[in-house]
Amino acid sequence: MAQQVGHEQKSPEEKQLEIKKREEREEKERKEKQEYEEHLQRLRNLIKEDQKTNMEKAKVEIDGIRAMQTVSLREAQIKPLTTCGERQIEGSNGEEIRLKIIHETKKQLHTLKADATVDMFRKILIQNFGIKNPKAFISTVGEIDFSVPSTTLKSIGVSDMDTIYVHKL
Repeated sequence: MAQQVGHEQKSPEEKQLEIKKREEREEKERKEKQEYEEHLQRLRNLIKEDQKTNMEKAKVEIDGIRAMQTVSLREAQIKPLTTCGERQIEGSNGEEIRLKIIHETKKQLHTLKADATVDMFRKILIQNFGIKNPKAFISTVGEIDFSVPSTTLKSIGVSDMDTIYVHKL
């Protein structure tokens, strides 16, 4: 019995060795956790930097489009910049509205019926951009009000080939 009791108890050197190993393991875990947190912070900073750069590019592009729209409104006849534009103008009729939708760095062209409603437009934003609570702007009209879903896009001033800028709320 004396041997079993002695076997269960550890010598002070073994206890110190165990404590030292545990401390080393805990220190190693702390270092790994700190390195991981630093890595995550670097990734977050890179993402923020990319978003900032994308927003700056979008602002330049928005200003360029607004400047082009201002000039084109003063001209009596709007001429397309490419030959493809001529075909688009010939093919367009009063029964549809083509909209260029821009969200951050994503751009899409959508064709809707002339009697399309704000709710139909919101459904496009949900399906194609994943935006459930959108905030949309048109340089000629201003902000699109989504509170009345039955409002037609034409009635609020949206016309063919308008550019709509969309953001999440």
